[in-house]
Amino acid sequence: MDGERVAFTEEANPHNYLKSVASGEADETMLEALADYVKCQEKRLVASTNVQSKAEEYRRDLGQAGIAVNDDECKRPPTAAALWNTILPRRTTG
Repeated sequence: MDGERVAFTEEANPHNYLKSVASGEADETMLEALADYVKCQEKRLVASTNVQSKAEEYRRDLGQAGIAVNDDECKRPPTAAALWNTILPRRTTG
């Protein structure tokens, strides 16, 4: 748009970069908005790290119990029924 300019660019690699586009002079409102954006991204990063840590802990605990799991199973906690079926052998009627 008219009057816009790239105010900041940081590139980690060609497909991973941050570009800030500004219009007008940088004022306190713009800086507050940028600070809020950074805070939100930091919270998302911490939450993502916590989820990964929980998945690794879950995988380790199951491995110590002798239960093999694949990566897809570690992305979400198992249901109670899945745990029950994994821990207890199935009974057959006969």
